[in-house]
Amino acid sequence: MRKSDVRLNSTGNQCVRRFSRLVGWPGWRKYACILPSLIPAVLAACNSGTVLCAASLTPPILVEVRDRTTGAPAAQGAGGWIRKGSFTAPLLPAQPSEPLVLASEGGPGFYDVVVEKTGYSTWSRNGVWVQGGKCGVDRSVVLKADLQPSG
Repeated sequence: MRKSDVRLNSTGNQCVRRFSRLVGWPGWRKYACILPSLIPAVLAACNSGTVLCAASLTPPILVEVRDRTTGAPAAQGAGGWIRKGSFTAPLLPAQPSEPLVLASEGGPGFYDVVVEKTGYSTWSRNGVWVQGGKCGVDRSVVLKADLQPSG
């Protein structure tokens, strides 16, 4: 490495310039000088037990709702909730015109699940375990709610 290949940035760290010719974007050098200064912060977070998580979008529970007698999807017009201790979240259609699946938000743990729909008996399950870790739910639990017509 030649002396002309190295320069000092504002913090006194050496930054290699000669590789900028290999990268198509000439502005990468200013970021290459910053990256080495971030490594101690990342390593400190690893050693401190701090966990950095991306936003988790995995719902803890998905409920497939069907009419017990016909087997037809019955999520339209159905609703309900999931409860974990004092936490309660509504069950809503997974997508705007979803005919089959209700979904909710929450994290790992044991849940009680209730599905209601006019003209049907209330459906419920208690103690549904949702597995997860420090970053939220690993995989949604899929329940099948066969609603019994009332009357």
